[in-house]
Amino acid sequence: MLKDIICLKVLQVIQLIEWLGTRWPAFGDWYRRVFYDKMIRSEVEKCSLRPGMKVLHIGSGPLPMTSISLSLIGFSVVAVDFDFTAIKEAKERVKELGLTKRIKFVQADGADISSQGFDAVWISLHVQTKEKVLNRVYSDLKPGGKIVFRNSRGWLSLIYPQVDTEQAFPQMDYISLKQKIGKESIVLKKPSLAVNIKLPAAN
Repeated sequence: MLKDIICLKVLQVIQLIEWLGTRWPAFGDWYRRVFYDKMIRSEVEKCSLRPGMKVLHIGSGPLPMTSISLSLIGFSVVAVDFDFTAIKEAKERVKELGLTKRIKFVQADGADISSQGFDAVWISLHVQTKEKVLNRVYSDLKPGGKIVFRNSRGWLSLIYPQVDTEQAFPQMDYISLKQKIGKESIVLKKPSLAVNIKLPAAN
């Protein structure tokens, strides 16, 4: 009971932050600089990506911080979210920043989107059925492509289920980056001779 109350309160805080960021651009910019820019740079560095490459971001949400940070580095981004309202609000934010040529939006379930033609794929922490999305992304991604997905750790794992990386990728090397506020970035490179993986079914 207490756990459920805590989870609900934290989710309400997250939703409030997103709402504030979509209504007050200055707050959104501050939030991105404090909590996202450094995280994104560390992920990009481990991926060895170059500006101009094409990136897919699944789970962009109404305040698409990851997509914005990636576009500001110089990537061409396709941002995906299943929620129509989230896409609408995200488009407005991107328009205000003058980034409409760098970020394109698609309303769809992440598990239905092909990663073919992309150099890297980012999967946000809050994406549901993450195992299903990872399976689809990995199977379609070209050899040598990169996957970055956000795992919960510590207190945040009470709200967002974790992907067991050791179980999910038993034959593959990956990089784990501890991030702020209970996040962990998992960076995975698809081998040139692709190894078939089968992630555990989502609970």
